[in-house]
Amino acid sequence: MMYLITALLLSLALAGEDSSEKREKFTFTEYDDDFARQIMFPISTAAYGWNALMIESCLNRTIGEGAGIYQYSHSCQNGECSGFVAKLPHYGAIIIGFRGTQRPGQLIQQGIDSTIRAWSKWDYGGHISLYFNKTFHTIWQGLEHRVYMYIYEHPDWDIWIGGHSLGGALATLATFFLVHSKLVQPDAVKLMTFGQPRVGDKAFADAFDNEVGYAYRVVHSRDIVPSIPRSGYWHQGAEQSLSQHLYEQSLSQYSCKSTNAGLPPPARST
Repeated sequence: MMYLITALLLSLALAGEDSSEKREKFTFTEYDDDFARQIMFPISTAAYGWNALMIESCLNRTIGEGAGIYQYSHSCQNGECSGFVAKLPHYGAIIIGFRGTQRPGQLIQQGIDSTIRAWSKWDYGGHISLYFNKTFHTIWQGLEHRVYMYIYEHPDWDIWIGGHSLGGALATLATFFLVHSKLVQPDAVKLMTFGQPRVGDKAFADAFDNEVGYAYRVVHSRDIVPSIPRSGYWHQGAEQSLSQHLYEQSLSQYSCKSTNAGLPPPARST
């Protein structure tokens, strides 16, 4: 089935799309702060919406008009896990966001330490957390049909994937899956996560970096999540480190106040 999907998408990509469609395209290949704050952070924020209407409201207030919003949620060990896919016609982009944990920082650490120590083989290289692997496949099974449909409809659009905290780990796996499966062109994909934990071992990180070109992890110095789990785990992608104050203040204006549980709080005005 995967080979049929891949062949169909590649053939459609060769056919192209209506060139009359006017879209704002991003061509940079390095970290861009405006792109991080104005596009990718709202995607991660929107993933905390409890339904498609909340996600739509978040996107409309931050990025602009979102279309075709589809969300899939499923119970997981520490609550409800969720992801969404949508289209941003103005930018010619398909966006995919994954919800992170809604637990306080110390509980995040305890939960990660107790639930993701076990390893699981990742089919495309190395080993990853068994918990992340199971959670990713559970959510992806509910999202993938809509993702494939949007790629089929818009083969020349970009794919922007994001997530905060545990959602960043799921976003990482989704990116690796799409690129390795050749469902999209690698240079069309941009991954940016915020405060994500480590996902797999060094072999996984190396395999990821060999295939995915644009992948950034935005962190701040006092967040414990990016430093765990420790034993045997490595980070993939490039790290963009900000001070906690700059992280919170520069991103707060792009948060959705009704849906940003678990994300850094807006900076207080003085």
